[in-house]
Amino acid sequence: MSKRTTAILPPRKATADAAPSPARAGTDRMVDLIAVCSMLGISKTTIYDKLRNDPTFPKSKKVGIRAVRWSEQAVKAWRDALPEYEPMSPAKAIVRRT
Repeated sequence: MSKRTTAILPPRKATADAAPSPARAGTDRMVDLIAVCSMLGISKTTIYDKLRNDPTFPKSKKVGIRAVRWSEQAVKAWRDALPEYEPMSPAKAIVRRT
């Protein structure tokens, strides 16, 4: 038997003037549930609640028997369309009577 060796090569350095390949230029990445959770900062349960109750939330696409993915562009567009968060005014101090 001969031993098989595998060469470990350093990663290629991207050049600044390199354009993306035409095959990938207009494609949209499909991301899984964990990636959607991290992009939006919400839990899995909240994602599934939004799928059921929020008609504006992006729909998932089934890509396998037990796998679903979301369009990254659709999720980012939904996130960017949300109204800005406005914190509540600070509560007045509670004065205790003694």
